[in-house]
Amino acid sequence: MKEHAFDALMKIKRGINMQKTCENEQCNNGYIVVPNYQHDTMERIECMECLVNDKYRYDLASKLRETLREGSRERIIGIVSDAFADIIFMNQEVCADVEDLIQAKRTQDLMAMISAWLSRPYDRRVQ
Repeated sequence: MKEHAFDALMKIKRGINMQKTCENEQCNNGYIVVPNYQHDTMERIECMECLVNDKYRYDLASKLRETLREGSRERIIGIVSDAFADIIFMNQEVCADVEDLIQAKRTQDLMAMISAWLSRPYDRRVQ
């Protein structure tokens, strides 16, 4: 049952935010172009290495969630806020937006922003 839920989640996620997570030179944002000799066309198939990497990332995140549930709430909040501040402190626009959200006490928007920034690949964060 969990595998089916994971597959559905990954299809939705990959459809929205396709990323290359492997070292395969033929991989183009999670897909590989291969010939289909039966229909005499080229077709895109999902890169197996990217799928394996995505599954590993998902499993690792699930295990971390289970483990961190036992930890101190304040300590986890400190770790997340420090990581977020380390990522954004050189980007003045983002810092200003964060300060505005803090002043307005818009915690849901702030959590969405933190989630978006912490889930981005490293190469897109560094600008």
